[in-house]
Amino acid sequence: MRLILNNEERIIAISNDSLNAEGIEYSGELPENWHEYKYQDESFIHDPIDNSAQLLQEAKLTAIKSVHDAQNVFLDTYKKNYPKIEIESFTSKRLEAEAWVLDNTTPTPTIDKLINPPETKQDLVNAILAKVAVLSEIEKQTVAYRNAVKVCQDLEEVAAVPLPDFISAQGEGA
Repeated sequence: MRLILNNEERIIAISNDSLNAEGIEYSGELPENWHEYKYQDESFIHDPIDNSAQLLQEAKLTAIKSVHDAQNVFLDTYKKNYPKIEIESFTSKRLEAEAWVLDNTTPTPTIDKLINPPETKQDLVNAILAKVAVLSEIEKQTVAYRNAVKVCQDLEEVAAVPLPDFISAQGEGA
């Protein structure tokens, strides 16, 4: 058989085709966990690969994905409180409300059509901006969590990063 080695002399493959496979000829028994060995000076040296960096990266990605998934569930649940047309017009209402707060002479054609007296334009703008604040807070918490996880140096640190408040609020039925 032929052992295929990488630059660090780690066995990365074994070939029974000694004619076509580049590597070194070897006859005899291989260690059970041959991938944990180097082949040097015609002998095997146990040298397990430290895969803690890979495990840490996988843990970070899993933690971040779980919070992203939870954020999506939260937003889907939040949107169920509103009809489709209201969701579709949210961006234009948000832009109008934000502009109007900066300059109350700014035209607000969409908002103007939605005012239901005795509600005032200020009332409707406040309601729109309250929704913006909720969504912004969820995004802020998610970004803060993601940033905290990215700088973790080990698995314990990843596990210790507190989950965003909106996740615990979901668990409480809020």
